[in-house]
Amino acid sequence: MTTSVSISSNISTREFGKHGYLGIAIMLISQIMMFARLEPAYSWFTPIQWTGYDLFLDALRLKLRGESYLLHRTGDLFFMLLISDVCWFLFEAYNLHLKNWGYSNLPENMAVRIF
Repeated sequence: MTTSVSISSNISTREFGKHGYLGIAIMLISQIMMFARLEPAYSWFTPIQWTGYDLFLDALRLKLRGESYLLHRTGDLFFMLLISDVCWFLFEAYNLHLKNWGYSNLPENMAVRIF
């Protein structure tokens, strides 16, 4: 006697989260704004795109696995954000010594640049 579990049959009944459509809209609109050189997308394109991409991927995870970090595992999401930030700051600290990369076209306002 064999039993098989079909994951795909469950996927068709799961909803793609509304935040995923928001993520797609963010990515498309910011792409258009960047090519048209419209602010804030022209200066802040990468973080805006990553935000849309993250929303899209979380909604896709909801569709495929039935759970979302944004909706169901918020504590884990914030923990991952914290770890991600710590790792990025560590790479930036290494770069102060190594000087392997730099940033160009930074905003002149120091408060905006630090953010």
